[in-house]
Amino acid sequence: MAADVDVQAMVDRLARRLRRSIAVNDLAVRPLYYSAHFGDEDAVRVTAVLRREADSGAVGYMLASGTSTWTTAGVVPANPELGMRARYCQPVRWRGEAVGLLVVIDADGTLTTVEKTEIKEVSDTVAALLVAQRDRQTTDPAVQELTVLDLISSDPVARRRATTELTAGDHAQRFTWVTAIALTCTQATENAGAKHVEVALRNAVATEPRLRRAAVLSAVGGGDMGLLLLGSRDIPDISALKEHATAMVKRSAALAAGRFSCAAGIGSTVPGLIHAVDSAAQARLACRAQAAAPGPVLAWSELGAIGPLLTIPADQLTPALLPHELQRLRAADPDGLLLQTVTSYLAHACSGPAAADDLHIHRTTLYYRLSKITELTGLDLGDGSTRLALHLGITMMALMDDPDRNQDRIRVRSTKGHVGGH
Repeated sequence: MAADVDVQAMVDRLARRLRRSIAVNDLAVRPLYYSAHFGDEDAVRVTAVLRREADSGAVGYMLASGTSTWTTAGVVPANPELGMRARYCQPVRWRGEAVGLLVVIDADGTLTTVEKTEIKEVSDTVAALLVAQRDRQTTDPAVQELTVLDLISSDPVARRRATTELTAGDHAQRFTWVTAIALTCTQATENAGAKHVEVALRNAVATEPRLRRAAVLSAVGGGDMGLLLLGSRDIPDISALKEHATAMVKRSAALAAGRFSCAAGIGSTVPGLIHAVDSAAQARLACRAQAAAPGPVLAWSELGAIGPLLTIPADQLTPALLPHELQRLRAADPDGLLLQTVTSYLAHACSGPAAADDLHIHRTTLYYRLSKITELTGLDLGDGSTRLALHLGITMMALMDDPDRNQDRIRVRSTKGHVGGH
């Protein structure tokens, strides 16, 4: 509490001397301390003070400016579209570690060298106070994050240790059932910095749960993957899980400032933290399924045959692994018309009328194309094993990221059809 008072007092004194509005933010651009306004406040600051949370667009703009990686002070230019004036930003660092950002509104760029020196001196003192405050916390967020990562690691010893630590308190009762939601960066421009992505993921996984009385554990690992473990005493409804995952994706998009996009995957609900590793693995794989299925949020339970195929590493999922039957069809079908036909035919459980309707062709044309496949390749589409090989191969193609996809890209139309139908 004393550190809180000291930091706030220093921010207030500096603001009065400079006659400027000042704030201290954490590394995710979340507001920690504010001074009073001095007539220079803008829409972004007013919103942040009233809501105790900065506008997502403004946060994304700040992160896109690189503030999370700055080692020296700099200026974030004004953004009229956001209603944001220019800001002079001084990194708050303790022994080389970034712990926050001291932000001074400087709309006209008139801060003097002396004033900037004073800002730097205050930031150094604030850094020490913030670190002292962090060290007094009973649970270090960084330590808990490492424990969560151990909980879902491939090392069984680390998993057992993490499970023991997390269930020592009230986590055992709060996490009777556990559902993992993974959030990953799927597309990024050249200007998307790793720190920007990481901060956006951390901010998104901290989104307030949409589930009533949900317990939360979260972590960000590898820089481009965030994980949320939602605990509950009853099995949650999938629609509620999707609603929360969608909120996470929207939050990350708001912070991305157009430099990257994210997708979320939802694992199965499992009994207790000891099985969280299984739900987390499913959630991460569901994130990979974006190439084959539309939408930014996918649940493992909806993936069907795609799910197990995603266990094949992406760099090994190549045309060379496609079933021989599908390779024969592709070789005999340079324009992809026959492949498109059999894809629809299999996706509709080998129903001729349904496939013809899907392809907007006459039923006679459909059967002609199917007979052409047998004529050119020798494949018997009446054979269950042949249909299985073709359907499996087509599903694999939907997950591939190779030059051939530009020529004959196939998207999985349905996981509800089965290859044994007539």
